[in-house]
Amino acid sequence: MIENFGKNIARLRKNAGYSQQELAEKIAVQKQTISNIERGTRYPTFETLEKFAKVFHATPIQLFGTEKEIAVSDIPEVLDRIDEYDQKVQNILRVSHFFNEFSPEALTRINEQIQAIQNFFFAQPQVDEDGVPSTDQNGEVIMRPSTFSRVPLDELDQIVKTIPLLEDFFFPQPVLEEGEAVIDKEGNVLRNPSRFSQIPLDQLEKTVQYIDTIKQNKKIL
Repeated sequence: MIENFGKNIARLRKNAGYSQQELAEKIAVQKQTISNIERGTRYPTFETLEKFAKVFHATPIQLFGTEKEIAVSDIPEVLDRIDEYDQKVQNILRVSHFFNEFSPEALTRINEQIQAIQNFFFAQPQVDEDGVPSTDQNGEVIMRPSTFSRVPLDELDQIVKTIPLLEDFFFPQPVLEEGEAVIDKEGNVLRNPSRFSQIPLDQLEKTVQYIDTIKQNKKIL
């Protein structure tokens, strides 16, 4: 076992990126001592051995084991890394699949929507005409309050009350019996058509025209 110590220290040192001089300073010995240990012409004291273990966070097998013993002891760590990188690869594949499903135009719209949400709910840096953040006398970036923080509470209450009405109007709602959703034979929730989908197209067009007319003449009205 002790005959493996020198080459294992050399391997651990190189993996850690230390020179013999740097390792000697960490262990509090002379550079020549490190050289002699790595060449197998000298062996560490118990005190020096403990310092080696602490510097490299090494196990006894990593310090005294053969190459095969070290390889076997490293299997759990290797498997953990495989799992970690497998998850990262899966994430990359999911992102790739996401981008393949959407056109550049659609991705641009999604980005604009995300930016709009961020601008609405979170404070944003105040920028000049060139897009450079403005700073105060202390060099701190000046932040603009979020749009959400400036909405009066009574308006927020009205929005909260309106959202369920909009959902009920624009989206299909579950079919209920005695307050419970009805499930079909395949396990899917049965839904009623949305009220919006039941409005004739020509009626929608007329409604849009009426709204445009009102907007254009709101000052007169």
